[in-house]
Amino acid sequence: MGKPIAPYTAIARKPSICNLSLLATAVHIPMAVMLKITLHDSAGELRFRLEGRLSGAWVGELRQCWLTAQSTVHSRKTTLDLGEVDYVDADGQILLAEMFQQGVHLKAITPLIREVVQEIERSGRCATVEGAPAQRPDVPDATSTAAPHRRAL
Repeated sequence: MGKPIAPYTAIARKPSICNLSLLATAVHIPMAVMLKITLHDSAGELRFRLEGRLSGAWVGELRQCWLTAQSTVHSRKTTLDLGEVDYVDADGQILLAEMFQQGVHLKAITPLIREVVQEIERSGRCATVEGAPAQRPDVPDATSTAAPHRRAL
């Protein structure tokens, strides 16, 4: 008889960064964790299409791929297609928020991922201030009280 095979074997294959089709897989306890990143590069748009789970080490892979591709974007639109993503962990959400803040359009289809994207978009809008802040009525305006005390030189 041959040597018995362990029921849960870890497999890791590290692909080169940002190939036209990037497939990174790992097998953990019975469920496989996989992220596939496909780049669609055209004259008007650079689109990242993700399939699988954006979690763990694969967040770093997407970050590296995005940072490498940023040097070629220039004025083109960048889109992250999350249509085939079924899970995003906390680190993945942070990366998506960073990408959104840098102008990357996030496209989601499934209800779970659409909710993640909407939360990122809401947070992104709340973090920017449009116009001057409102004056509080209980605090004197600093510009009006300081002006009479100035002397002409």
